[in-house]
Amino acid sequence: MPFIAKVQGVDISGTEFGVYTLLDNISATGLYMKLSREVESGSKLFSIVRLATHWTKQEPVARIAVRGVVLRVEAEKFGLCGIALRFTSHRFL
Repeated sequence: MPFIAKVQGVDISGTEFGVYTLLDNISATGLYMKLSREVESGSKLFSIVRLATHWTKQEPVARIAVRGVVLRVEAEKFGLCGIALRFTSHRFL
């Protein structure tokens, strides 16, 4: 099941961004997602991951704040980039 995440960082043009995306997978050490913004391998990203499989404002949802380093960037269809992120820190919200 995909989780919703808000991702913040700086793209390859040096522009700060904040976008929502769906995670392809998540583990104890990192995650993989597709972004509409291209980032460099080695760059740092911040994300808040909602641990729910659907969007709801009525029910409280567990979230994790993560900081990480981009390990891999892969070109995907429709101008998206596949991003492998290794966690450097995390905390439950």
